[in-house]
Amino acid sequence: MEQSHDRGLGYCHTVLLSFCGGAALVYARIDRHDQLPRRYTHEGLPRGPKWDEVQQLVASTSGDTPTDIRDHAMLLLLTAYGFRSGEVRYLRLDDIDWEQETIRVFRSKQRRTQYYPLIPAVGNAILRYIREVRPRTRYREIFFCSRWARS
Repeated sequence: MEQSHDRGLGYCHTVLLSFCGGAALVYARIDRHDQLPRRYTHEGLPRGPKWDEVQQLVASTSGDTPTDIRDHAMLLLLTAYGFRSGEVRYLRLDDIDWEQETIRVFRSKQRRTQYYPLIPAVGNAILRYIREVRPRTRYREIFFCSRWARS
């Protein structure tokens, strides 16, 4: 039985038992509501996209436009490391140690800095973005919005 069906039956039983309890046909404590199975608001929603959908999304950014180059680097960071969008958005040039091949990120949910090995494909995508697309600016953030990314 599915949980939503269980909840429907549980509710029907509760209403019936409440009625019966009010009519003194059953004991009063049988009609308690806390016996129903828990049902969460977004319980039926998928937790995320399927892996083949993720791969298709990453592959869709393999073009040579400035936006594709930027999006490809960002998507690789999101998919390879599981970074949150804000963690990628606020990455700075100083957060990548090219010699040690590490990437430093402040994990917003854990509220601490963590270091990760720089995966070659991710490093190459970031490097391509920096060399070919990223505007020369005094700002240290790696990624900029698409109007800055246009050639």
